[in-house]
Parts: sequence; C-alpha cells; structure tokens
Amino acid sequence: LCPGKLCEKCDDGYFGDPLGRHGEVRPCVLCQCSGNIDTNAVGNCHHLTGKCLKCLFNTSGRSCHECADGFYGNASATDPVNKCRLCGCNPAGSTDGLQTCDVQSGQCSCLPHVTDRDCGHCEPGYYNLQPGVGCDRCDCHPDGSRNSYCHLVTGQCTCRPGIDGTSCDRCQHGYFDFSAKGCRGTGLSCSTLGR
Repeated sequence: LCPGKLCEKCDDGYFGDPLGRHGEVRPCVLCQCSGNIDTNAVGNCHHLTGKCLKCLFNTSGRSCHECADGFYGNASATDPVNKCRLCGCNPAGSTDGLQTCDVQSGQCSCLPHVTDRDCGHCEPGYYNLQPGVGCDRCDCHPDGSRNSYCHLVTGQCTCRPGIDGTSCDRCQHGYFDFSAKGCRGTGLSCSTLGR
C-alpha cells in the first residue's frame, strides 16, 4: 500500500498520508471512484486527497459520482442505458443554445413556448421555432378557425368550411357570409354568377 523505503507515499490507486507529512497521519485507503475508472490505468486518483482524476463513461466529480456537463442520468448505474447520456438539447429551442440539462431528468432549459425534453417542438398553439427567440403564437381567427392550433412550421390554422387564409380570416373564393359556422357558398364563383 505504500511504496518507498520509508513508506512515505501511498501506492497507485490508494490515497492518504502515512507519515503525516502534509498534516495528520492518514493510512492509505483505496480510491473510491464509483466504478467509473479503468482499474488497469495508472494515476486514477490523487495520492493525498483521493480525488479521482480519470473519470470515464461521461462522469465527473471528486468520486466520479455525477454526470459530466452536457450529460444526464445515474453515474452509479451499471446498465449503460441508465448511465450518463448526452443531453441532446435542440440548439434552436434551448435557452443557452448549449447542451446543458437537468442532471437527473435530462430536461433541457427551453425558450418561451418551446416544449419536450430536448426543447425541439413548439407548445400547442404556437409555431415557427426560432433560435434565441422561441415560438410564435398561432394567429388563428377565433370565428374562422376550428381551434387555436396551427401547423408547427407554416402557422396554417385549421379553417371552418368555406373559410381560407393562414389565419382563417376570410371566405374562400365563391363563398360569403363569414361567421363562426363558416362561410356559405353556392359552389359557383362570382364570375360565373355574374353571367
């Protein structure tokens, strides 16, 4: 556990201060790195403090006990599915455009009206995800649209019968009498009716 003539230093993979040269006497003990090191490697931990120096599997911390920045999960898990995984935040929808997330749940920090764990989609009723801005509110006409939702990219609202326009705010060609029930029409265009 302690090489050298005087046993003044702990062996590789152990830490302590056997002669008390840096304070009180502390016997050499095995480094604790949460199973997240290569046990065949040299210099896995500091010989005096025990701080782990070569954490693997996207882990970090004094004992390789937490996920490194940009990763989330359980650093102590033996199953790779539950170990530290990449945050994978959508750069357009996350607040800082970086790969930072909650270390336990993996939830990225989303811009206004952006949703999902990775901040990759607009909330219902919003569209047009823009980096650094978030999503725009759907501008659906309250009478002309079936609801307040629109297409996530184009902003096209779902129109009532005979109604047209991105916001469902006007009658289709050949229809009239705009209302919450839709527009009425004869099925003929105005040019046909004028003949």
